[in-house]
Amino acid sequence: MCIYCGTNRYRKIYEYHHGKIPIDQHGKKFHIHHLDGNHKNNKSENLIALSEEDHYKKHLEQGDFGAASRLAKRRFVSSEERTMLARQSMINRISDQNYINPSTIESVRVKQSNSAKLAWRADDGTRKQLVIGSMNSNSAKQKKIETWNKKSPIYHLKNLNTGMEVKMTRYDFIHKFFNGRLTNFNDIVPDKETGKSRRLTVRGWKFLGLVQSNNHGSLSVSL
Repeated sequence: MCIYCGTNRYRKIYEYHHGKIPIDQHGKKFHIHHLDGNHKNNKSENLIALSEEDHYKKHLEQGDFGAASRLAKRRFVSSEERTMLARQSMINRISDQNYINPSTIESVRVKQSNSAKLAWRADDGTRKQLVIGSMNSNSAKQKKIETWNKKSPIYHLKNLNTGMEVKMTRYDFIHKFFNGRLTNFNDIVPDKETGKSRRLTVRGWKFLGLVQSNNHGSLSVSL
């Protein structure tokens, strides 16, 4: 009598009904695959032994990208393919009508918040320095930002409260007037299809038009 049947010990169930699990040329035991994709269905007829690579391919054929992604952390799968699998797995989960975003669950939010608070309280300064360091641009990133800024068009904007008009790049505008914290700047940029802005003002500023881009991203201010 199979003492493992009815439990979740599917490898033992396989061995009882089908014999020893095969071993590949590297000396590693085969994986046990659930034919119907249901990991809780541990009936002997639902279990089959597959090599690591064949197990990966089987999940890929069945469209089980989550399982395939977990198995993809092997030598026979490229990093690009692993990235594709992880992305497809996330898309499938989000598309599921029963999917619930963990961040919307109050208990999860509270747990994450408390965990973060405890980590900061126990910090000896190292964690803070790492966070600050990650926020600060290194020389290469700063150089890239400066390059983008040089290529950026110059926007003509007007402050509705003071009447001040400025002509500057997006980067200069955000950092000079909003300390780098403006997130909805695109709301004042004309839509590519209609040519109209989604919203003509943002935090007291109105978009007047685009100015021909210059070579150095300089700014000019007129009152």
